[in-house]
Formats: sequence, structure tokens, C-alpha cells
Amino acid sequence: MKLKGRFIFHYGWQSLLSMVLVLLVTFGAFMFLGFGMGEYEMKRDFARGGLEYMGDFMDEGEGEVKFSQKYLDAIKEHGGWLQVLDNKGHVKASFYTPSDVPTRYNPAELADKWERRTESNYQLFLYRGSSEKYTLLYGEKPKAEQWIEKAKQDGKVVEGELILPEQLKKELRENDASLQVFSKGGEEEFSFNKTIYSKDQYTLEDLTTNATYDARYETDISSRYDKDTGKTWVVSVPRNISIQFPYSDAQSLEEYFINIFIFVAVIILVIWILFALWYSRRLTKPTLHMVEWLHNLAYGKYEEPLTKRMESKAFKKNGKLKRSYRLFREVNTSLANLTEKLRYNKEMRLRIDEMREEWITGLSHDLKTPLASINGYAQLLVADEQYNWSKEETQKFARTILQKGAYMSELINDLNLTYRLQNDQISLDYEQVELNEFVRRCVISFINDPSHGQHLHFENYQESIYVSIDQALFQRVLENIIANAIKHNEKGTDVRVSILVTKEDVFIRVKDNGSGMSEETKINLFQRYYRGTNTEERSCGTGLGMAISKQITQLHGAEINVESEVGKGTTITVSFTSVLHKAS
Repeated sequence: MKLKGRFIFHYGWQSLLSMVLVLLVTFGAFMFLGFGMGEYEMKRDFARGGLEYMGDFMDEGEGEVKFSQKYLDAIKEHGGWLQVLDNKGHVKASFYTPSDVPTRYNPAELADKWERRTESNYQLFLYRGSSEKYTLLYGEKPKAEQWIEKAKQDGKVVEGELILPEQLKKELRENDASLQVFSKGGEEEFSFNKTIYSKDQYTLEDLTTNATYDARYETDISSRYDKDTGKTWVVSVPRNISIQFPYSDAQSLEEYFINIFIFVAVIILVIWILFALWYSRRLTKPTLHMVEWLHNLAYGKYEEPLTKRMESKAFKKNGKLKRSYRLFREVNTSLANLTEKLRYNKEMRLRIDEMREEWITGLSHDLKTPLASINGYAQLLVADEQYNWSKEETQKFARTILQKGAYMSELINDLNLTYRLQNDQISLDYEQVELNEFVRRCVISFINDPSHGQHLHFENYQESIYVSIDQALFQRVLENIIANAIKHNEKGTDVRVSILVTKEDVFIRVKDNGSGMSEETKINLFQRYYRGTNTEERSCGTGLGMAISKQITQLHGAEINVESEVGKGTTITVSFTSVLHKAS
């Protein structure tokens, strides 16, 4: 996966995970809230809040109708009763049913009772749940109505005071209920156990809408009008409903809402804090590591920051990236490669500086020696009157001065050429050259030199090979390679120059069976300031020949390589790619 896609996937699934957690918490909060509201409604008004739950969770296992004991306890607490009716009006199950309640209903009869067209001792409620086979019939007789009936029947007015039975008084006190009697004009005549919720006068709204919109009122008000006397009997009971909400000590629905809201807010906040800490740790840990790494590189410390146990922070012992660093795989890999390259360049720079110092020392010696010769012979010539040199001696002195001057000129030219090559200040003068003839002429120039004691051989290719090269510069490359093979080997060494051709490449190979090179010499052969040593022969030359050869070769788009082993000889190969033309 590419870096961009990996970033999108990485941060996308993390954000999605946090959203899912928040949604789960919110969903759970709504579940608790709904459950709490259901408990509240069931406690406050079972007929409206609990009956529908019973219908939805009715169990018909083994031919019996069963309900959760929680709902049955709520029915008993409200003083109600429950019957389960089939479609024909037969009672299939009953709970807490009084003796005056029928066990079978005619549909029309039940409809009249439910709509209060027929007088009934109970307030009836019907509910048809998820099961289409059964209907739930719930009935209850409100206590307030029972108290009013008892007060009307058993209460007496003595000397302008209402006398109630002791049992009725006890029940009214236990339930914080108040009993009031109002005249036809709406004035209070009698009262018992009045509370702060009791009123001296009741409006039409108080007496008519309380039962329908009971949630708006703090008290449950029941009233009866006596046609014979014109009096109105009123019982008011505070709705002090004590409910144990799930996992909460709230005493009211509003308090429960607030608790749930605070709980959800705290959980979401904790989730976001934990997510932020986890996210920032996964993000900042590799980021700070990379910043520290770059800081090391900026101040010349070419190494990755390590742990206290001197282990890599980003990489395992097997070289693979640790999990938290994989997101920035390319960055860490690039930093590792850059660190290695900078460390290598630093080592090479120090090595080049060291070789340059050695080269300058050797170069100073090489310049001092011919200068000393030139100076010495020049002084001898100047002192001609004192020594009276012969013509032959004068010519000998002049030849030596010319020879040393030529060496110094060659050295200066090499220095000039290598720096021009390094700074791309040379443009090549390409020519189509037949390679066999070009190499043959270079080899012959060495064979004709009697000072060389090596056996020099040339093996041409059987076909004509044409390449585009700068003859002058490339001749210097070939001469440097051959001269190097002759100069640094014993007399009698075989030096073979050959041309090899493959389908796409052409090679010029100079191979000898001489003393070979050490590993250090082979590595540094093409460095500008390196001069190989030979214990049996003083190192001569400018020390720039092979460096110049490599620069010229690369300028032609070719390559130069060396293979060598001490005691087994050396092979130097120049290879061209896609620049050759063959002709029969």
C-alpha cells in the first residue's frame, strides 16, 4: 500500500473506531434511559406504563401464559388485577383477580364496561400485544375513590365537624392524602389531613384534566359530585413516587435524565482523552524519533537515536520496523539509507583527505626532484667559464632539463585535466572510430618502446566495430591502463589487450598475470589522490592517471571495472553499452 493510502486507512479506521465507541456508549445510555423511564411509568401508572411491556414479553411456553414476576409485583402494588383473554372472551390466565370479576366476557359486554357505558366497580384497561391470540384486561379500583365512598357512607357531621372512621383516617394519613368537602358554591365546608398540596378552591381544570394529563400535576385528584346534597367530595394524594432507577440513586425522572447525561458526557470525554493519548503516543513517538534522528544528522552525528539499552527505537533486531513506526516506513527507511550514505561519505572524505595529504607530500617530492635536477644542471651550464663543458656534456645537461621539464608539464596538465573533468568543463569531440584499429595503434606504441620488458599481446575482434568516442581523450584512457600494467609488474609479465563483443555490449580488456593488487589498492585505484605502492619499485607517475581514466570513461557513458588478486594478476575492463555498430 502506498504512503497516501496507508495514511488514509490508518487514520480512517482510528477515527471510525472512536466514533463506534461513542455511538455504543450513546446507544447504551439511551437503553438505560428507556429502561429507567419504563420503570418510572410502571411505578407511576401501571395501566399506561406497564401493561404494554407485559403484552410484548408474554411467555406462552408449555401451553401456559407466564409473565415476569416484576410485572406481577407491580400489579399487586397498585392494587390491580390482570386477566388474559382469548379471542372468544374466555379467561386463559388470571392474577390477583377479585371474586366479583367475571371469568368469561361477551365482546359487547366488555366493550360497554371498558367505555363506561355499563357501571363497573373497576377502571378497566385493554391491551393487545405482539401476540394476536390474547388480549390483556387490567383493572384497578383507585384508592381515592374508595376513600370517598367510605367517607360518604360512614362519615357523620357532628356540631359542624366531619367525623370519619378511624380506619379511614389511618389510611389517609399513611398515604399523605387529604379529604375535602365543598359546598354547591365551591366553598370548603369540611377537611381532614390537609397538606401543602391541598387547595381551598379547585378550578374546572384541576378536577377535569388532572386524570388525563396527570404528568403535569404534583397530586392525583379524585372527585365525586353528590346530586342529592350538591356537595363535592375531593381527595388529593401527592405523587411521591419512590423509584429505584437502574444503576442510579436518582429520586426523580429529571434527576435520572441528568445523571444519564452526565454519565454519557463523562464516558465520551474519557474515550476521547484515552483515544487522544493513544493517538498522540502512536503519532508523536515515531515523529519525535525522526526529528531527533534529523537533529543528529544536522550536527554530524550519523547514527540513529538509540534506547537506554543501546537498541534501535524503530527497528527490531531482525531489521524489520516496529509496529508503531510502520506508518512512516518510507521515511524511516530513507533516514536509515541517508545515515548510512552520510557515514560512508564522511569516511570517504576523511580517507580522501588523508590520501590528498599523502599525494601532496609525494607530489612535492616529485616536483622537488626534477626542479633540483633542472636547477643543478642550469647552474653547471652557467658555470661554463669555470668548468669549460664539452658540447656533448652540454647537450646531456639540456636533455635532462627538457626531460624533467616535460615531467613537470605532464603533472600540471594532469592536475588541470582532472579538475576540468570533475567540474564538467570538457566537451567531447565525438568521432566514429573503428575500435580494432584504434586499440591496435595504442598497443603498437608500447610494443615499439624497447624500455618495456613485458610481453604485450593484442587480440582483435573478427568483425569491424565502430564506436563514437573522443579519440584524444579515450586514447589517454587506454594508454593509462596499459602503462599501469607495464609500470607495476615485473619484466616478463604477459599483458593481453583484447576486444570482446556481446549482443548489446563491447568490452576492451587489459589483463596481466603479474603481482596483482591488494584489496585496499583495488578499492582506491580510481581515487584522485591515491598512489599505490610497490616495495620493489619506487612509485612513479602523477597519481592521477587512473582517476582521469575513470572520469573520461564515465563522460563517454561507459564503465571501467577492476578485478585483481595478489599474486594472480589484474584485469581492467572498459565496457560500452548501446553505442556500438558492427560491420562485416
